[in-house]
Amino acid sequence: MSVGAFRGAQSPVWSAFLLLLASECNNRLGTSLDEAELAAFVQEQFPLQSMLKVVGNGHAFGNMTTCVDVSITNRDSYIISLTNLNYMTINPDNTVTFGAGWDLIDLVPTLRAKGLSVINLGTERVQNYIGAFTTGTHGTGQSLGNLATQVVGFRVMDATGNITIVNQTHNSHLLPAFRISLGALGLITEVTIQAEPLNYLKRTTQVFTGSSNLTQMYSDIYGLYQQYDRMMVRGPHMIWDPVASNWTIDSQMSVTYWEPTSVTGVYNCSTNYCANGCGQCLRDYFCYDEASDAVSTPPGGVCNRFFYAEIEHFLPVENFVAAAVDYTNFQLAEAPSMGAYNNMNMIYELRFVKGDDAWMSPVNTYNLGQNLSGIFAVIEIDWYMTYNNFGSTSPSLRSSFLNLLQQSMDPQCQFVNEFLIQHLGITRCQGIFDKSSRAKRAARRTQAATVAAEHGFSLSEKTNMIMITINIILLALLYQRGAFSGFSPSASQNAKSPEKHQSE
Repeated sequence: MSVGAFRGAQSPVWSAFLLLLASECNNRLGTSLDEAELAAFVQEQFPLQSMLKVVGNGHAFGNMTTCVDVSITNRDSYIISLTNLNYMTINPDNTVTFGAGWDLIDLVPTLRAKGLSVINLGTERVQNYIGAFTTGTHGTGQSLGNLATQVVGFRVMDATGNITIVNQTHNSHLLPAFRISLGALGLITEVTIQAEPLNYLKRTTQVFTGSSNLTQMYSDIYGLYQQYDRMMVRGPHMIWDPVASNWTIDSQMSVTYWEPTSVTGVYNCSTNYCANGCGQCLRDYFCYDEASDAVSTPPGGVCNRFFYAEIEHFLPVENFVAAAVDYTNFQLAEAPSMGAYNNMNMIYELRFVKGDDAWMSPVNTYNLGQNLSGIFAVIEIDWYMTYNNFGSTSPSLRSSFLNLLQQSMDPQCQFVNEFLIQHLGITRCQGIFDKSSRAKRAARRTQAATVAAEHGFSLSEKTNMIMITINIILLALLYQRGAFSGFSPSASQNAKSPEKHQSE
């Protein structure tokens, strides 16, 4: 286990999307961990109250993916990589079970080779799969939900190192909580998703010129939504006029829609990344490809990484026209206050997503009126800074999330950071960011070492082999004392052994 190798080294810096969001931890955990070793490490850190943050590929605009900066807390802070959990099992019902190490760029071609497609994807395939679905990543389609709706099972580790099983037969009532949890409920080590047999799509892009009347323009776009099940619109575009200090609207936009096709063996969408800044995008064209390549782009298809802010608004599709008109007028009215910024343009992207029951989902159907379809319009504004405002979800859902689960899975606030505390309202954890007393951390270490010594072992950090031995002893003692109690005997299991992983 490569834990000790990184302790005491120079503080690593973790950077998220665009290298704009960074934080400094005083420890990092190596990649050669299996689930049992991770459980031993987490159990070791529980009495020390260390901050633990699993990181994927940093594809995020908000700080929810960053570790806790050691300069703002008296606790040790770890970033953890789970890339070694790269096993996979294909099940007879086309569900796929795999470890937390899988990134979308590797998952998609692996499933394709086995005759399966992911049901829906976002625009890009640069994320770790668990990082993507737990933050509500979505594509577009009236009959398609976000990535989290494909997930039918989890293995999730709480702050004591205990594993809880959540699937359709164990703790099924918790699926809506864990599908989008932002990393605040624990460390997801394994996931099971519903895939579909290999699927092919025709992708068509057409130039669309909107009316200068905003109501008419958005009404026409709504008409396209009613015509195509799976569609997105890139536009309208706002171009900044630095002389007039105002936005002007470019009414030319592109409309892309996807349709099932019987054409197989043609893969020309995967060589055309127009929608991601490559080549001349504002033109009429069509292509055929396997579904994953028809709707999403691997990292090689991303041609720009400008500094920009992305803001998304989710609303019932029945309110789309009125809301889009109001928002566009509001944005135009804000121009006088934006002159101090280095504006280039502002691009609207319009998508449509089926709602779901995940507690923290931006398209949650909780309390949605019976006269509404349950389909949501997504108005995305790319300004060339914000995030999905998870703090604006239903107060009663947020209360359930915090009171029933978050405190149970993370009683000592080890899985949170400042972003999650602020935007999820986890007020009980605010005190951990008291900068005044790093001595508290030293005291906890002394106390933990004393307790350990009473059991005949030391928490010293001499070599990796010593760390492995200590973790095994600690884990055995905790099992003996019954510390690994879950939600219920049938719902909670011990961490998988390395041998179990290898057999899969």
